[in-house]
Amino acid sequence: MRVVRVGIEPPEIIPRQKARQQLSLGRETILASFGLVTPEKRIPMALRCLKRLLDEDVDARYILMGGTVPHYDARQEAKRLGVAERVQPTGRVSEADFWLYVSAADLCLNLRYPSAGETSATLLRLLAAGRAVMVTDQVRELNLPDTVVARAKPGRDEDPFFSFATTRRLTSVRN
Repeated sequence: MRVVRVGIEPPEIIPRQKARQQLSLGRETILASFGLVTPEKRIPMALRCLKRLLDEDVDARYILMGGTVPHYDARQEAKRLGVAERVQPTGRVSEADFWLYVSAADLCLNLRYPSAGETSATLLRLLAAGRAVMVTDQVRELNLPDTVVARAKPGRDEDPFFSFATTRRLTSVRN
């Protein structure tokens, strides 16, 4: 076995407020998921967490950056939960816009589960940008220090999987 470096150049760090201005975003707490918008990214649980944040009077927005798939409709789920106006799907974006959205986010979600143990290139990019990232607590993330990522337990229910308390604590921190 050999370790092969991922050929990703370190990103240009864009100040959060500058990125938000360029994307016409406000001062709300921004949660963001990157890549194909699929239920395997635990988006249904993130949407329920968004609803809980909004119910607690946290001004929050959830950005879904990436293409869609025929077997999952995140917009319909957001409507059913009553949070559609706070969910912003972007579709596929350019590399430059990818970095703007990464820079604008308060909490990046990389919650794919189940996984075959592969390394997520998106996760590596988020970490390279110094973003707060929540990952699913599974084997492939064991080598990431707790000082670098927040961990969400896998499971079908939102509380053990995506801790509201952890999300609230992390999203209240601004850099």
